[in-house]
Amino acid sequence: MVIDQFADEVYGHTHQEMMYVDKHLLNVFIANILGSATQKDLGPFYPLKDSPGLIAFVAEAVMQAKDEGEAALMARLANDTARSLVKYALRELDTVYRAKLYDTFDAYVKIDPEEIKDYLASRCSKTLFLDGFTNLSWAQMIFLSKVIPLFQETFMTLDPVYVDRERWSKFLESLSIQSVKVLYEELASSPKAAGPLERLLKDQGPTVKLEGDFIQIACFKDPEAELIQVCRDIKRRIVDDGMKPGEIAVVLNNFSERAGEFSRKLEEYKVPVKLSGEEPLSSSIAIQLLILPFRTALAGYPSHLLISMLDHGLGLPEAAQFDLDGLEALARGAGLYIGPKRSSLEDRRREWKAKLEGHLAAQKQRLEVLAQDDSVYDSDLQANEARILLCQEVLQRSGQLFEALQEIEKFREGETDFERFKKELTIWMEPLRVRFLFLENADLGTEAMAIARFEQLLDKLEVLVKIIDGKSLTLPGLLADLEILIGSEEYRPSSPLANEVEILPLHSARFRHRSIKYIVDFNDGIFPTRRSNPLYSLEGIALNPGYSLIKEREQRQALYSSLCSSSQAVITYLSASREGELMMPSLWLDGWDYEKTNTLERGTAPMSATELMIQFGRGMAEGRELVVPESAQSLTAPLKLYAGSKFSWKVEDRAVVESLVGRTLSYTRISELQKCPFKFFFRRMLRLEEKSDELYELSSIEKGITYHAALKSLYDWKQEENATWDRAIEEGKVREVVEGIIQRFLAANTVRSLPSVRRAMTEDATGAIQGYLEFERDKRELACIGERTLVELPFEFRLADMACLASGCGKKYGEMILRGRIDRIDINVALKKKVYDLVLSDYKASSSGDWEQLKLYTLVLLSMENRDLPSNPQLVRSFFRVVKKGTISKNLDAFASQGRMDLSTKPKSSLNFSDVDRELLQTLDRIFEKREFWPGKMIEEYVFSWTKIPGTDDKKLKEFLVKKYHIDWVYTAGIAKIEDGKTINISKKDKTISLTLISEDSEVILKINNTETDRFTAKKGNGELNIYIKKKGGDCYFCGLQLNCQLILNSRGGMQ
Repeated sequence: MVIDQFADEVYGHTHQEMMYVDKHLLNVFIANILGSATQKDLGPFYPLKDSPGLIAFVAEAVMQAKDEGEAALMARLANDTARSLVKYALRELDTVYRAKLYDTFDAYVKIDPEEIKDYLASRCSKTLFLDGFTNLSWAQMIFLSKVIPLFQETFMTLDPVYVDRERWSKFLESLSIQSVKVLYEELASSPKAAGPLERLLKDQGPTVKLEGDFIQIACFKDPEAELIQVCRDIKRRIVDDGMKPGEIAVVLNNFSERAGEFSRKLEEYKVPVKLSGEEPLSSSIAIQLLILPFRTALAGYPSHLLISMLDHGLGLPEAAQFDLDGLEALARGAGLYIGPKRSSLEDRRREWKAKLEGHLAAQKQRLEVLAQDDSVYDSDLQANEARILLCQEVLQRSGQLFEALQEIEKFREGETDFERFKKELTIWMEPLRVRFLFLENADLGTEAMAIARFEQLLDKLEVLVKIIDGKSLTLPGLLADLEILIGSEEYRPSSPLANEVEILPLHSARFRHRSIKYIVDFNDGIFPTRRSNPLYSLEGIALNPGYSLIKEREQRQALYSSLCSSSQAVITYLSASREGELMMPSLWLDGWDYEKTNTLERGTAPMSATELMIQFGRGMAEGRELVVPESAQSLTAPLKLYAGSKFSWKVEDRAVVESLVGRTLSYTRISELQKCPFKFFFRRMLRLEEKSDELYELSSIEKGITYHAALKSLYDWKQEENATWDRAIEEGKVREVVEGIIQRFLAANTVRSLPSVRRAMTEDATGAIQGYLEFERDKRELACIGERTLVELPFEFRLADMACLASGCGKKYGEMILRGRIDRIDINVALKKKVYDLVLSDYKASSSGDWEQLKLYTLVLLSMENRDLPSNPQLVRSFFRVVKKGTISKNLDAFASQGRMDLSTKPKSSLNFSDVDRELLQTLDRIFEKREFWPGKMIEEYVFSWTKIPGTDDKKLKEFLVKKYHIDWVYTAGIAKIEDGKTINISKKDKTISLTLISEDSEVILKINNTETDRFTAKKGNGELNIYIKKKGGDCYFCGLQLNCQLILNSRGGMQ
């Protein structure tokens, strides 16, 4: 046993009427002493009296005063203020102890040899063995000088390199007074090992060369490389060199940060491993969850702690499977984080219930609104439905949580007793014990061990309560004492099983002999770690060093002992952190002359099933021949399914596409496919949700819905009331309508529904709509106001029913359904030069739409049969109404009898209905025939062959120029190559178009009337120079994710 345990046992046997105080209880006593002190007692430290940091600093000084003597301690403190504080704590501690308590230091100093002589004779043998001592403290010297004479002989091992000669002489003196004879025997050591180790203990001196293989130094680029190579080297020593796992140890001076990842990596490599360090109970997840309800109550039930309890299933009959991101979004949206910071349980319950019920109603209303708009994705509707279900579940579960907290609320409101407190802790502990004990997970198994240690700690708390009887017990006081105990109490994260690789903190590795030890993260700031205590003097002298120097020496000595107790050591350090920040090796390496390596590997064989699959996948991608052991065939079999597949953006199986797309299309979906097929695939086919930042203003979709709904309501009101737009504006009707509609979106997010936020959004939308209505009022002819106006006409056609206008689509895709809504139709619009039978318009919030929508909607309008529409319209105009700007954009005139459309492009252009049919057919073919879903930013469209101009591609180039730039005069223009074939010139009278080749496999510059208009890509292929143009679009959310998700549409029609 360790000397502390030996002293405690012996003293306790002879003083059974007294209770033992370990270092954890000592911390609690110090906390109570400081907490009840006055300004006069603590002086400038008074504002910090409840600080855990000050409690720890004072406790350290008190323990050192008891161990080394009060006079020695006082000489090391920083100033008189610090000395006064520590003296006060020592005096009060003596008052608390009286004759009822003792600690280890009392056992050292107050032990009476006559009282323990008989007990030692019966309990122990005649020989005492003392091993592992570096130096003896003042208290230990007193204890051993009393105990050693009681044994016939004592064997003690000391390393003369770091023994304090003066202190050792005093110890021998005390023994000689008692006629104890001391004999010395010096054991020989290897000079090659002793020299470097002795140099490690010195601050200065010449460097010592590392010889042989006793110590090997390796440098790695980052923690990940170090982790993999160290763990691989350990496995190779076990598998290839025949070492036993129990002969190997990994030593860390940052145990809490890295022990877990080394343990997990070794477990992945199927290497038996155990964590042998001691960690504070406060680091245990189970213990943090156990005291969370009590912390929540003391804090006044703040919403963020209640959300954390729900997320972990605390207080619930059965653990709920919440998505934390969704739970957080719900809390923000419902305004749970907005409200009083502190509240009673009942007030918080009522607040949550009201906010969650209001949020639920708003989400349901929002879903109704979004479901009516075809531009809203199915995945967005599904996401809204999921939010409704989540809100309903949180409403139910929060009620259960508040019910479970009722008993703790009683503690919070008044005094309590320890038995009630312990019983309530046990109630919250039991579900956690079940959760962590029976799950087959090594990490969770350690949590079960922490809970078991916590139950033992409650006994210490009970001792403390008995000592301070007479004082009233309150929840804050009990919890404060409990948190101090769990902050200092330690537990072993692993069970003590034999023959396993041990992961040790530095001080635990001192006297564990192992064949090889890996000393990892040997960097400045870790070896040594920087430690401070503001009560101590930072500076010191040789005979009385400062605090930092003492702690550094302790770590040097611990490393020295750790190396002495190993046959071989591998020391590794890092060049940089995971974030790329440069890291310096430990300054202790400066004392050695050594050769470093950047690898420990003796081969590249995979060490786990995961690494084997990664290596096989990489080799498969590189086209290498791979030999996989028979025993591992099952691991690589899934990857072999794709061995013959090439990366492709295509889905080969048409049935897969038909199933995912369905039979219904709309212009919104068609437009999305044209801009970014990749996004179309994810959003429309796979129905994935696009992650977006939460907005505290209306989104584009919400603005569009608001404008559409508001204008429809206003038109309906105007016709019913036979009113004017002036009246709507003057009477505040516009604002009234906008507020009613916009509230549907704002109510679903409490922050957005705050008065200032709601007012800003409402005013913005009201101003935009009023501005547009003023445009209609003041410029009736430009706005194309008809004798009658129809708004929001839904349509749904089988393409076969449109065959008279779009025969190609009707014939090939007749069963496909085209669905949508025409925002507005004005009937019989008389302008100065023309009278239009129908004017079709589509509202846009702030910018114009695409010509393709006007073309398609014009054909839809001509195919519609509606009793409110003329039966055989001949002249139809289509355009966009831009609400924010109060104007119209892009006029398209359709002549039904001629099957022609004129576009207000510059210069003007025309196309036939058959051209629109052909464009739509090409789009549908891209979905169902080509089935390639490229990211928009990667799409290049073939235009023509440079080699075939002039020649067979003349017509193709001219058709492209007409379609793309609406230049119809090129049909009758001449075409020729000039400047040694580097420029294609198209001209007619004073109009010219030139395409200039910069270089092959480079760019082509298009100029229209000597103005650069566009650029194309030139690429060689099949013996020709082909010209491509990049499609507009791309850079959407899913394009940004493509490298991360690594989607592969393979030749089998599936996805890898």
